[in-house]
Amino acid sequence: NVLTGVSANLFNADVDFSRGSDEPLSHKTTAWSVHPYLGWQPVARTVLWATGGYGMGEVEVAGDDCTSDNCLMRDVSLITLGGGGSVHMGNIRAGSGRVNIDMIGDVSVVRVSEDLTGGLESDAGVARFGLEFGYGRPLGLDNNFGSDIGFSYRTDFGDVKSGSGFEAEGDINFSAPRAGLRFEMKGRALLSGIDKVEEWGVSGDLLWSYSSGGTGPYVKFSPEWGATNDRREDLWERGVSELDFSGDSSGRRYVMEAGYGVSVFGEIMTFFARNEIEDGEATSQSGGVDIETTGGLRAGYEAVSRTSGRPEHRGYLRYGGEF
Repeated sequence: NVLTGVSANLFNADVDFSRGSDEPLSHKTTAWSVHPYLGWQPVARTVLWATGGYGMGEVEVAGDDCTSDNCLMRDVSLITLGGGGSVHMGNIRAGSGRVNIDMIGDVSVVRVSEDLTGGLESDAGVARFGLEFGYGRPLGLDNNFGSDIGFSYRTDFGDVKSGSGFEAEGDINFSAPRAGLRFEMKGRALLSGIDKVEEWGVSGDLLWSYSSGGTGPYVKFSPEWGATNDRREDLWERGVSELDFSGDSSGRRYVMEAGYGVSVFGEIMTFFARNEIEDGEATSQSGGVDIETTGGLRAGYEAVSRTSGRPEHRGYLRYGGEF
């Protein structure tokens, strides 16, 4: 009933900009961070979690003709903290199923500092507290349907924005294992309360797979509008590079993926190709291989070709087990 882990994140960004009629400038940021995680399930349907992180990096602002006036190097440090959980409050019978009621809450904080006189000192955070209602029922032939909806009171604090309001989130899911189908859609919206802030997001996953064991062909479609971010994933898995307290609702993103899994010496090796479309335009195509072992080890490699910018190469190695 205890889950621990640690992730490392490397963040690279290169942005060109100009200030009025001044010459173009470049803003380059390189940072790394480490994020340990601890989760605890003291009793059934009760989960508590906490994560922290520390990182360091370097920022360079430079022009074409780098002088002391337009070329600046500075070190940056960042701290991330987060915690929360859900506690089961009870259940209510509803037809052939039950509605489970959970109390939910989380707090996320980020601090960014520059070692420069008059440099950036920024804090941002979000705290939420509310209730979640979950319903699930079997449909026969091993098919299952489930849904969750939650309402929470949220308050933003720090330098980026501040205010309080009410937030709603929910999801629906359906699985038909014999047909190889799985569907999930989730959404989140800020209902009211924080001035000049509009946040909402909807995302989904539709998967068809030939075999539940991972072998054979599969096809996956994942649309995403806005942001439906999970605080644990943002703070731990993604790190500071994708941490977003403002939930940008302007982006539309579609990911289409197809692959084929084969069994190699009892382990599953999957070859895949992926295409991403953002705001109506194709932005990247990628392909790679993923290997998942029965012992809990998972590794993969992916080559990404982008319509703008240089290609990327990604690799990962993960292990998960019970002790």
